Amino acid sequence: MLHMALKDRWVQAEVNDLLERRLSPIPRVTIHRYPGADHAFARYGGETYSKPDADRALARSVDFFRKHLSA
Repeated sequence: MLHMALKDRWVQAEVNDLLERRLSPIPRVTIHRYPGADHAFARYGGETYSKPDADRALARSVDFFRKHLSA
């Protein structure tokens, strides 16, 4: 699982595009895009924190772990 902040100041758009081209054909890979999110958007209290995106990313991560790691 990859969470991509598409307004990330530290990751160039070309890098996200490359990652998506290389990883999206792999069935086990899930990519989630956050169009308005900046770097570290899920870091509570951080300058670029985005509660809606952070909540969405957390829910997706928990669902992923439940699906793939639960006994």
